[in-house]
Amino acid sequence: MAEQKRILLENEFYPNGLSDELIQKHYKKYQKNILLEIQHRNIALIICPKTNDFVWLRNIKNKTIQIKNRRDYNNILHDRVLSIFPEVNTFEKKFVIDIDCTNIENAKKTVSHLYNIFKESEYVNDVKIFFTGQTSFHLHVFLPNKTNIDRCKDLAYGIIRQDPIAPKMMTINQNRKKDEFPNIDFSTLHNKGVYICPYAISKKGLIAGEVKFDEINKFNIRNFILK
Repeated sequence: MAEQKRILLENEFYPNGLSDELIQKHYKKYQKNILLEIQHRNIALIICPKTNDFVWLRNIKNKTIQIKNRRDYNNILHDRVLSIFPEVNTFEKKFVIDIDCTNIENAKKTVSHLYNIFKESEYVNDVKIFFTGQTSFHLHVFLPNKTNIDRCKDLAYGIIRQDPIAPKMMTINQNRKKDEFPNIDFSTLHNKGVYICPYAISKKGLIAGEVKFDEINKFNIRNFILK
């Protein structure tokens, strides 16, 4: 008799359930991309002991979780692991800005504007947009050299505040509900802060995939469903 599939999620995107088999297939496909992101970092995991039951895991046997190679990857990402969150280090060559917004159209406008102003900065090497797998986006900002994360936060704040339009489009690091007006969350800009790993799976079961800047207006959340 064939083994019955375990269902980790049931929601509007997966009315028939998202199985551990499909999740494992996804993580095998994106192993190389994910390993590049999480090597040399502690990570947090979201596991699902049963359907729609989310448990955060930051330690295994009282030790922080690290995945250093393919063997670790295959051993630790077992069939109940849903999502992966890398931990921010004290010094980074990249930082992540979280755009909190429940209105996807407003989120698209905000992340597009932020992409442009960071791309034009003399202190920035490159910028990439990633869908969070929820209702908004992360901006990954790449720097020429490793920089203290507190300095990264100051840099991000300064670039946004100096732009004449940004403060009118969004709030910055305010403790507020994630309603239709975007808020730029700097919780990813401190040591041991976490962000969803590119190409990991969110609590909604959606892929936290890259969105090219010139394709942001065509963004469709359903393109990030596992198939």
